[in-house]
Amino acid sequence: MSSKKWDVLPLDEDTKKLGKISRVRVNDSTMEIYNGKTKPITFSYNVSTSEDLYKAFVDIGYTDQLASRICTRLFNALEEYTKKQAQDQYESEDGVDNSKQKPLLLMKYTKGIPFDIPVAEAIILGGTKSMWLQIIDGKAKLSENILLPDGRVLQPWEIGTYLSKEYEFTSEEEINSYITRAQNENLDTLYNRSKSFWIKYQDADNYHHVICAADTIFTYFVDRSSSTHYLLFVGDVEAGKSNNLTLFEHLAYRALPSISLTPANIFRSYGNFEEAQVTILENEIDNIEAQDEKKRIYKSGYKPGAKVYRNDDTPSGRKSQAYLTYGFKAFTSEKRPDSIEAKGFNERIFVIKCLPGRYKRSHCL
Repeated sequence: MSSKKWDVLPLDEDTKKLGKISRVRVNDSTMEIYNGKTKPITFSYNVSTSEDLYKAFVDIGYTDQLASRICTRLFNALEEYTKKQAQDQYESEDGVDNSKQKPLLLMKYTKGIPFDIPVAEAIILGGTKSMWLQIIDGKAKLSENILLPDGRVLQPWEIGTYLSKEYEFTSEEEINSYITRAQNENLDTLYNRSKSFWIKYQDADNYHHVICAADTIFTYFVDRSSSTHYLLFVGDVEAGKSNNLTLFEHLAYRALPSISLTPANIFRSYGNFEEAQVTILENEIDNIEAQDEKKRIYKSGYKPGAKVYRNDDTPSGRKSQAYLTYGFKAFTSEKRPDSIEAKGFNERIFVIKCLPGRYKRSHCL
């Protein structure tokens, strides 16, 4: 049990009447719901799932529909409470506004940048400098940091700290040469170029090539979309399914490939300030049903605004953090996840079945 004091969770009167709830109190890990029963419903939201809370209401006599509505309202209230707690802790240490002192470490930023430029990308220049790259009037603009209008400072990640693919250029002249080449490209030419790679390196049918080529381009624009799907390549050993992730690793936006990503890896890469920082490519997720924390991350990460709350230890104490989870993802597995235990995850994926091809090449259907 957390040592933090209990707070009363603000609830509107409609929610209280709907669920016959007298009060709800929370600390930094647990929610207690009082509804006239002998014992309150206790929900540890750091380790339990929304399904656990739903089942708790159903077990004491709530209908499926009512339990679902109450859970939605409680989670909305909990999100607002946690955001306020995190903001208060972040801004009020010793009466100092830390948001104007601590730099924000990111790989990309697309909002509120001076000069009205829509995007800044973190790059490595000459193998020695970590810089921000913006394109202004058709030319590269390089900066060590970017000052936002509200006083916060953006800094790119340092060399050697990236978990995802780094963007590296030898010189500013090389960058400008790519900018010149890009002026002759559009979405159609980029898609055709992407598809040519998939045709060359993946022995598959046209459907497979089309969706993978399109998703390759989509990874660069996913932060502008209202939602995303995931891809799951399913097949037996030596069916060539991992080769799909290898192609995404070379072609997709800031690819983050791994055999076994931990939730901490995902949180660190996505961060808590701007979404879709990386493209997650996870190999062999055969037991995703048993990985509750990671399953929740992937279930929530198909739409913008999705967050997972965690309590982190910091030099000034334990603080709540809201980590973003939205972004395109692709996986491989020897089987499709269980239809019951991983129902929400399955609803977010397109399954592409892979079979061994002729001449020791893979053939995916």
